[in-house]
Order: sequence, then C-alpha cells, then structure tokens
Amino acid sequence: MSPSRGTDTNVVAAMTESSEALNRDYALEAEREATESGMAIQEYQAVLKGAVVTALIPPKHLEGIAAYGVRAVGEVLVRYLVGEAER
Repeated sequence: MSPSRGTDTNVVAAMTESSEALNRDYALEAEREATESGMAIQEYQAVLKGAVVTALIPPKHLEGIAAYGVRAVGEVLVRYLVGEAER
C-alpha cells in the first residue's frame, strides 16, 4: 500500500468520525428540545420506533444544531399527533 493510500483512509475515517459526532449532537439537541417542549421521552422514542432521529429527519445542509432541534421536534410532534389520530 502506498503512503498516500493510508493517508486517504485516515482522512475518510476522520471525516466519518466527525460526521457521526455531529449527528449525535443533532440527535441530542432534538431529544432535549422534545422534552423541553413537554413531550415525554417514551413518547418521543415511540415515534422514532428505534430509529435515530437524524435518519428519519436528516439535518439540512449548514443547518445549526438548535434550528435542527426545533425543526426535528416539530416533525416528530406531527408524526406523534397523526399516530394518535389513527388509533
């Protein structure tokens, strides 16, 4: 393997770790926003059905973490209310 190949792999690994950390920050902010908005954590998790919120509601390009939290929780609440109406 050439030295440049190893460097490329390291860069990709670092970018992946950075992306995963950012997704965790977005997900934590959405959870915080949900509970701050009065949603029980169990209700929030039930809407997600085991998925990570950033997989269901991806952050927009250059979207701030706080803005994402508000938007994601708005979408989660809509899904929650639709689910309640269907029961």
